Amino acid sequence: MILNELQKQELADYVKSITRYMETYDEVYDHVLSALEQEPQATFQMSLVKDVINCDFGGEKQIRQEEENTRLALYGGFSQMLKLELLNTFKYPAVVNNLALLGLGLIFYFVNANSQTIVSIIIAGTLIILLIPLLLFVYKSYFLERQQAKPSVSNYALRYNALFGLNTATCVFYASFSWDVLTSLEPVILVAILWVTYFFLGVFLRAYLKMYKSALRLKLH
Repeated sequence: MILNELQKQELADYVKSITRYMETYDEVYDHVLSALEQEPQATFQMSLVKDVINCDFGGEKQIRQEEENTRLALYGGFSQMLKLELLNTFKYPAVVNNLALLGLGLIFYFVNANSQTIVSIIIAGTLIILLIPLLLFVYKSYFLERQQAKPSVSNYALRYNALFGLNTATCVFYASFSWDVLTSLEPVILVAILWVTYFFLGVFLRAYLKMYKSALRLKLH
């Protein structure tokens, strides 16, 4: 059977009601539409749609379970990426970049540590690193996919981990220092602390960027 536009809209509305994420919606809709088109003698009924979903996807409950499994896998996947990225910082070629960064930090430490400008630059760089994940999440969710029927499952993981990085940095800052304490430290000590923070946030950002690239290619099967 060939569905008309009204029937396609009815199918889309139903699939939208039983799915949570864009990837699931697209997969289920396309599959059911293709399955119905292979039934030349049938007439369109929602019972046929439900039969296809029950037979090929295990029903609504199974679809929701698969969505939840994918969401949890994405959360765990980022943690794994973060660990691998931390290990890769000590391997070639990433170690070359890190040694260059360390060398630059040592120059700041021994030569220009007394410069308030250097401290300000490092603080600004740290804030930028913390904001980039949030900006990428906003760009993907509200610009790239603004016309999608459903949000991507990856958006939840991107938002969670972007906020995790920001919240962790904030908690560490307030648990260890206050702004008054930081500004009262000797410049050489302050530069050292900020540089170490900047380094580990750089590891976090690289892991997040890898996750972001994977999210753009994500498909549910």
